[in-house]
Amino acid sequence: MDRRAGATDRESTVSGVPDRPVDPSLGRRLLTIDLGRGLAALAVLAAHGRLVGAGGWREDPFLVLEALFKYGYLGVPAFVIISGFCIHRRWALRAAAGDRSRPSWRAFWKRRVKRLYPTYLAAIGLALGLAAVHGRYDWGGLGPDLVTHLVMVHNLHPEYSKGLANPPMWSLGMEEQLYLLYVPLLVLLTTSTRLSLAAAAVVTVGWRVAFVAGVFPPDCPLGSWTTWPFAFWLHWALGAVAVEAWAGVRQLPAFASSLTLAAALCLVAGFLNRTPLEYLHESRLGDAAWVEFLYMRRWDCNVLCDPLFAVAFWCVLNRTLAWEQGGGPARLGVAAKAVAGAFAWVGLISYSVYLAHSPVYAVLDSVFDRYLPIVDRPRAWPVYFLVYTACGIVSGWLLFLAVERHSVTARRSGGSPLPECPPGSAAG
Repeated sequence: MDRRAGATDRESTVSGVPDRPVDPSLGRRLLTIDLGRGLAALAVLAAHGRLVGAGGWREDPFLVLEALFKYGYLGVPAFVIISGFCIHRRWALRAAAGDRSRPSWRAFWKRRVKRLYPTYLAAIGLALGLAAVHGRYDWGGLGPDLVTHLVMVHNLHPEYSKGLANPPMWSLGMEEQLYLLYVPLLVLLTTSTRLSLAAAAVVTVGWRVAFVAGVFPPDCPLGSWTTWPFAFWLHWALGAVAVEAWAGVRQLPAFASSLTLAAALCLVAGFLNRTPLEYLHESRLGDAAWVEFLYMRRWDCNVLCDPLFAVAFWCVLNRTLAWEQGGGPARLGVAAKAVAGAFAWVGLISYSVYLAHSPVYAVLDSVFDRYLPIVDRPRAWPVYFLVYTACGIVSGWLLFLAVERHSVTARRSGGSPLPECPPGSAAG
């Protein structure tokens, strides 16, 4: 069926615009999105687990895995791109049906608050409750810390961006501010795809370059510059462009779904990342002039790392969406469907997993530091990893059952839950 004919978002209504018939396939839950969210959530869990054992290669046989898991913070660009896709999906489906009128921003914010805030408040309560157990929070600054989190501006201030005993929550504030930037982005998208991506790229890369160049005053009260929304606007714009292509609103060039380009960008970005440069500096090559040169400039190199990874993920996202539109999931074998289903289930609860895992990890840190310090048992690292990951998933599942599932408003054509995508949860 031509998705341009009669396609609209079943959940949205715009003042003065009548409802149109809906192609049921357009409102369904997308396996690609759930898989992406599930993998991003697991990457964040891996990055926040206990990664560094004692000694070097001989003492720590899992050093390579630990180094790879440090890249788990790249769940950040993945989550934010998926967020741009999900939030803009409503408008893209209407546009595919011929309705390009502006959305109702009042209804937009009402949906966002209803979908996100109850789980967010529950996560705050969970974090403070567990902080009383592990004792790793300074209760003296609770007042302003709590207020900035409640109004979601904590990410703008260096003292509170990683506060309230739940550091990853900084990304929730950043995401809310990206919703504000959706207004100018939508204007740009209705004008030109190239213009919108170029503008977002200039803002994001320019912001990151300005940070490492020392343009921003380090003693400014609003000095948590890396957690401001401008550092992630390109990521969000890429997701919005991807959903327009998926809905048939516009056509992207072939390179936008090239896995070869994605692999090349990952290789370049992976080397520019500060992690391998730090490992190189500690290796036998550490005395080489070129290694020392790059090591001293590792933060400068890291400026382009996240945007390059974002473009790589965008290419993979476009390719996978095309595969799903072509009936790819139906051709999977039994084992592959089971694995995909497991990752997609984690994607379904990923918002709760992201909000719940860090306070639980803090309790585990307290327990293991007292009774089973990992520094004395580097070969037991896989056990630590599995325990942390399992506890992170279970805690998220329980939070989902207790709170988040009640915020689910949409439904599949078959009647099973289809929640709106939560924000792009970034790693803290």
